[in-house]
Parts: sequence; structure tokens; C-alpha cells
Amino acid sequence: MAEKRKYSRSLQRRLVITILLASSVLTTVFTAISFYMDYREEMNSLESTFESLGHSSVDNIAESLYDFNHPGVMTQIRGITGIRDITKVVVIDEDGKVYAEAKGDVDKSAVVSYIGLERFFEDKRTAKVYPLMNPRMPQQMIGSVSVEASQRNMFVRLSNKAIYFFLTQGLKTLIVSLIMIEIFRVLVTQHLKRIVDFLALYDFQAKEAGEPLTLKRHPPRRPDELDSMVDTVNTLSQRLHQFNAAMQQQFYRKDQEVRDQRAIASNVVKLAMLGEMAGGVAHEINNPLHIIKGYNDILVDQLGQGVMDREVLHRASLVIDRNTNRIARIVSSLLMFSRRGDQEFFELISLSQLIAQVVSITQPLAENHGIHFEVELDALHDVPPVACQQSQIAQVLINIINNAIDAIMDQEHSDPWIRVTGRVVVDQVQIEVIDCGAGIPDAVAAKMFEPFYTTKEVGKGTGLGLSLSLGIIEQHGGRLYLDKQKPHTCFVVELPLSQEKAQRAS
Repeated sequence: MAEKRKYSRSLQRRLVITILLASSVLTTVFTAISFYMDYREEMNSLESTFESLGHSSVDNIAESLYDFNHPGVMTQIRGITGIRDITKVVVIDEDGKVYAEAKGDVDKSAVVSYIGLERFFEDKRTAKVYPLMNPRMPQQMIGSVSVEASQRNMFVRLSNKAIYFFLTQGLKTLIVSLIMIEIFRVLVTQHLKRIVDFLALYDFQAKEAGEPLTLKRHPPRRPDELDSMVDTVNTLSQRLHQFNAAMQQQFYRKDQEVRDQRAIASNVVKLAMLGEMAGGVAHEINNPLHIIKGYNDILVDQLGQGVMDREVLHRASLVIDRNTNRIARIVSSLLMFSRRGDQEFFELISLSQLIAQVVSITQPLAENHGIHFEVELDALHDVPPVACQQSQIAQVLINIINNAIDAIMDQEHSDPWIRVTGRVVVDQVQIEVIDCGAGIPDAVAAKMFEPFYTTKEVGKGTGLGLSLSLGIIEQHGGRLYLDKQKPHTCFVVELPLSQEKAQRAS
């Protein structure tokens, strides 16, 4: 079953961030545009104010100045300073002296003023000077009036409006975003999460298809993309189950074919080994048969003469019994070796007895070729039985010993020998087959476990012996390898002492 994957970022969260970023950018752009348009409007309004002052208030101030009516002049200029953004009005007489002056109040009603941001705005001022003409003699100038306007108040006022616009738009965008997110969650996100959880927890390797994917949606409605996705997921799961079932059947069929081919190859190798050992085994059986026949002839002669020597009879029975047991052991070993490995179960087998049976089959062939055979199994006498397939392990050992005999025969040795030893290393049993050879070249050692690889003459070897032997030992949870540290050619068969490990490997 697939492990449920956790996502650090959800689609819903990404949607929130995207909407807020987009709305913030749009709100900022619209605020900037609105600020610029309001600024142009304010500047036009200020120009209109200056123009209206030139048409209306200037003549009244000139009349009051001509009459030296100082209170009237002050009344007039205070009225001008009451106009928005007018900060200062100064009346200059004809001598260039200040006749009257009035200052306007700074606008403190803006939000920008409350939070102290007005200090960031430059106090840019705009001044307009109007000449004061003699009411009686229009060509004579009797003074001037200077009207000064500050743009700071205008910027503060515009900034206050921009902040208000930005805050209201941001709040509206936030509310709309939350509503859209909830709608998206109800219509899309929760169903996508349901589909993801279904796919994460669904067992696509099960033999039978589970419950189909369904979404809890309120009818009546027309099918949409989510319904199409659900149908696709259900169809895909059904096809995957069908594909898995077909693949499992094909796998079992191919696996059985491989097992059958391996069994056939194993039997072919066994027949080849039996053919190689036939001469030695026949000689090994023929010798005791001759002995049995000789004593049998002695007994027949004594029966014919009517004289039966009890001592001769006793000695003949012992010799016949010993030689028949010898033949029985050889035949038993051959029967054990010839059993089909694919029909054999794991059994607790004494390795020392198994090796003795293997030696009884292979030693005659070696000795027929003048090869001295040594067996050192003292270290295995106290070893408990090992779980294995008896005929399979015997086949491996016979194959290695036969290969050693063939290798010795291909070379000249003054004193050829083969040694089979056994020992226990921690929780493993190691069986070593050593011959008098000087080792195997690296190029051959790198390929000798590959199927159909052989260094023997055409028609003499199948090239399957070591390959099958390696597979058999690995099925037993052990190892088969060439020990390159030894001065002579040494193959090591390593089997686990643990019964559970051997059966688990099988």
C-alpha cells in the first residue's frame, strides 16, 4: 500500500497568495492612477483660485489701500487666507513696505497628519503677485498683493484620500478573496484532496479491485471535469488490476517455465556426470562382485564335495556381507544423486554422511586416473544436521570434484591429489574442494559461473555445471566461490547452520 504523502503547500494556500498578490498590485496601480488624477485636479483648482482672486479680491484690496483703510485691507486678506491651501497674503504699499499681512492655518484633519507622515512631504509653495492700481487713476500702481499657497496641505489631503482608497480596496479584496477561496474549497479543493487520498491509500496490487472512487457532491448538476477525473481514476484502477492479474499469471507461468528448464538442465548435468563416473562406478561395483563370486564358487565346490568347512563359511559370509554393503552404499549414493531436485524438500541432513556418499561415487573415478583422494571431515562430526536438499548439494559437490579431476587430467602432475575438507566458521559450514592445481586465471574466473561457459573440449562439457551449482547454493542461503587466497585451486561451498535462514532463502 502506498504511503500517504504530505504536502507542505496546499493548492488553496497558493490560491490565497496569488489572489492577494494580484489584488495588491492592482489596488496599488489604481491608487497611483487615482492619486495622479486627483493631483491634477487639485492643481487646476489652485490655478482657478488664483485666477478668481485676480478678478474679484484684488480690486477691493486696492480700494481699501487707496483710502488707507487698514481694517478693511485686513478683512480682505484674512478672507483670502481662509481659502483652502492659501497660507499667506502680504500687501505692499507703493513705498515697498509691508502694509498688511495675514497667514492661513495648516490643515490638520488628514490621517497623514495624525500619524506624522506630513514631514516626508516637501513644503513646496506657489506665490502669485497682483498689482494694486489706483481706483481713480487706473494707470497708477499704488502697491501690490502677494498670495502664497502651500502644496503640502494638498499632498497631505491627497495622501489621506489615497490611504483611505487603498485600505477600503484592500479590505474589499480580502473579503472577496476569502469568499472565492471558500467557494473554491467547496467546489474543487476538498474533492481534489479526496482524490489524492484515494490514490495514496488505494492498493493497486490487490487481487481484486476495491471500492470505486466517489465524491460527495450535491445533485442535480451537470457532469464536469471532476466527474471526468473520477471516471478516469476508476477506469485506470480497474485496468491496473486487470493488468496486474495478467502479469501475475504470466509471471507464474514464466517462473514455472524457468523452474522446469532449470530442472531439465540439472538433469542433463546429472546425466553428464553419471556418464563421466560410469566407468569408475562400474569398476567400483565390479571388484566386490568378483570377490562375492569367488567366495560363492568356493562354497558351491564344498557343497558339491559334501564337505562344508565352518570357518570358510563364516569368513565367506563376512566378506560377502561387507562387499554387498559396499555395493549397496554405492547404489544408494547413485539413487540419492539421481533424484529430481525440483521434487525434493528441505531435510535435516548430516553433512559428513552426505560428503561420504559423494566421495563413494567420485573417489573411484579419481583413483582410476591415478589421483590421490583425501577426505578431512573431523571438524564436521559434531555439527548438527543442516537443512538442505540432499541431492542438490550432492550434485554441487560432485560437479566441483569432477571439474577438479578434469582439470588435473588436462595438466601434468607428478603427484596429483584432491582434498575435501569441512569446517565451521561462526554460523556457517564451509566445505572446501582443493586440488593440486595452481589456481584459475582471472579471465576464466570472471566468467566461469556464467551459463554455457566452459573451457572443456566440444562435447565434453555442458557449461551449465557451475552456473546451476551457484543457483542451488544461493537457493540454500549460502555462497559458492573460488578462494583466490589459497595457493592451490580451492572452491568453497558455504551453507548456513540456521534452518530458518536456509528455508527462507529457498
